[in-house]
Parts: sequence; structure tokens; C-alpha cells
Amino acid sequence: MFTQQFELCKRILRTHFGPIVAQVATVLIHEGRLPLGLLAQKAGKTLRQTKESVAVLIQHGIATHASSKEGSRMATYYSISPRNVLRLERAGLYLALVEERMGKEGLAIFRVFMDNGPKRVLEFEAMASAKQIKFRQAVAKMVNERYITAVRAVDTVTKIDRLMAEERKELDKLMVPPTAKELKEIRARIKEREDEEYHNTAVIGIKRKAVSHEDSMDGGEAPEQQIDTVDEAMFFRPYCDRLDVFLRNQQITNYFADKYNAAAGAVIKTMLRLTESKTKTCRDKVSPTVSASQTAKGDGTSQGMTRKERAEIILALLEVLSSDSSGIVRKLEERGAGQFVIDFQLASNTLRNLCLDALVQEKFGALHARTVRILRDKQKLDEKVIAQSVMLPIGQCR
Repeated sequence: MFTQQFELCKRILRTHFGPIVAQVATVLIHEGRLPLGLLAQKAGKTLRQTKESVAVLIQHGIATHASSKEGSRMATYYSISPRNVLRLERAGLYLALVEERMGKEGLAIFRVFMDNGPKRVLEFEAMASAKQIKFRQAVAKMVNERYITAVRAVDTVTKIDRLMAEERKELDKLMVPPTAKELKEIRARIKEREDEEYHNTAVIGIKRKAVSHEDSMDGGEAPEQQIDTVDEAMFFRPYCDRLDVFLRNQQITNYFADKYNAAAGAVIKTMLRLTESKTKTCRDKVSPTVSASQTAKGDGTSQGMTRKERAEIILALLEVLSSDSSGIVRKLEERGAGQFVIDFQLASNTLRNLCLDALVQEKFGALHARTVRILRDKQKLDEKVIAQSVMLPIGQCR
């Protein structure tokens, strides 16, 4: 880990949780996996303080744990991902995003989860200022759209340890030590199960409830309706991976709006909106395919135009965007209106490079930023070639 990243994590933890929790968390980040006794010794805190600090970190989804058998006893180790710590700095962006999309009620619910960590619905109904029926409907909507998600026991276990435990279970079923081929097949099955679970569209924590109205229009028995209700036994937490998708999509939209115009940004925003339901986290490298006709139907900004005119303009815009040097928008098929995808990996690289260019230009000036861009595009160059490309004397370039 870089020193700057470590220092940033330390300051974020101190701001959010205070000096005692920050000290324990800092030791975990610096040292890696540690048992409770050794963690208390290195942090210079009592065992009780260390236990309470680790409990706070696990409650807020920052720390994870794993148990392993050491001789005749089970030892529990704790670890922290710096990524989860740095994510705390986006809390304001998360709250603004939830307020924009879910309104004041959604913001009040989400703020309770951000402040207190995982909770059941019954535990914080009094904390959010809303009527019970309206409150339950808002929570159900947020769970359905994955702004918040149900907490499972495996969520607090380190991912690598979870996979290793599954592998041990498979190996225990064998009577003899596995061959290299069998071990490869076992790991392939585990990965297949993991991918299947990742792509599963079922929403955990929602129950369907049948509701019938007492009166019907024809005087007969009213048909039953299915409504979504929240499982009161489940704990819920903010689903930051999902919110990161929304923030990334917003940055991609701003990139095209700044580079081209507002219309290009609106088209990209519509494409991303159409694919949001199928994109769970930023782990996906490419968006699902979207046609120009689908984008035209979903675009509500082109008022006063016929459907045909709107489709032609959007198709022309998508053709222009697909020929952009960044390669973020790609056309897959030439038939008809064509199928388009957004390359999230290239988009992340482009946005990262823009951030680096702006930082270098702000700190060192335009000439240094141009030198960094040339080196990034051409990779390895000697001083003469760099000086010719940047149009500077060799001494100044050096």
C-alpha cells in the first residue's frame, strides 16, 4: 500500500470513528490479518477496547473475519480492506444520489443505515420521519432497486477464506487426495457457483403478500394483488457497490456532455439508465447491448419531434460517439439501427487519465501535463523523442 493511501485511510477512520477505533483499524491495515490478542498488543489498547473497536468496524462493513483451526482450537483473524475505508469519503455523494432518485423519504431511511450500520426494519421505524405504511413501501422499493440489501452471515467473512472453506468441503468428500485434474474441476465448480450467485436476479429480503380489496367495480369478489413487503427478520445495509455504479454512470455522462454537447450526454445517460437494472456492480467490464431504437424510446428530452426524427438523430449521435478516440461506445452490429455497448473498463481508464492530467496540470503546469500524456500514450521513449514530441529543448524536457 502507498504511504499516501495509508495516511488517507488513517485520517478518514479518525474523522468517522474517533481515535481508539482509528488506532485499531490502522494497525489492521498496516499489519494485515491479526488475531484479537495480537491486535490489542500492537494497537496498545485493552482487550475490551479492541473487541469494541472491531465490532464497530464489522458493523459498518469495514472489517471482515475468518476462522481457522490451529491444533485443537479455532483461531479468528480480522482484516480490513482499504477500499472499504476510502469508500467512506463518498458518503455525501451517496446521500445526494439517494435523495435525487428516491426523494426525502429514501434519504431519511438511507441516512439511518449509514449512521448505524445494518438494522432490521422494526428497529429504526421510529428514527425515520414517515408514516408506517409509507415507510414500509419506501424501504421495499429501496430493497427492490438494490439501494439497500439484506445482510447475510457470509458478508462479514473474507472472500478468499469463504472460497477456501468451500474448497475444503469439496476435498473432504473425496476418499483419497485429489489429482491435479480433480482439483482443477473442484475450483471450476466453485467459480461457477460464485458466478451463478453473482448473476442471480432474485432480491433477498423481500416477500410477496397477497392483498384483496373489499369492494370491486362489478360487485363481485375483488381479485388479489401481489405487493412487496420487507422481511422483518432480515437485517439490511447500504449496498455501496450498486451506488458506485450510479456514480460511475454519472461521470461517463458528464465526460461526453463536456466533450461533445448536452445532447450526447443525454443519449449516454439514457443508454446507461436502460442497462442499470442488469448491472449489479462495477465488476462488469461491458454494458448489456442497447439498440438505437431502445435509446430513442427511452429518451424523453427530444420534445416536439416525431418518433422517426428522434430515432434518426439518436442513431447519428451514436455513430459519432462510437467513432470517438476513447472507444468507450462500441457498435456491435451494422444491420439496421445496430447494437451498441459501453466499455466500462475503457471508460474507467479514460476518467482516471483525465483526473491525472488535471492533477499534473494544476500542480506543475501545462507543459508537464503534455509530457505525461505523451509518455502515457507512447509508453517508453528516450529524451530526444520526448523533446521532439513536446517541442521543448532537451535540457528543459529532462
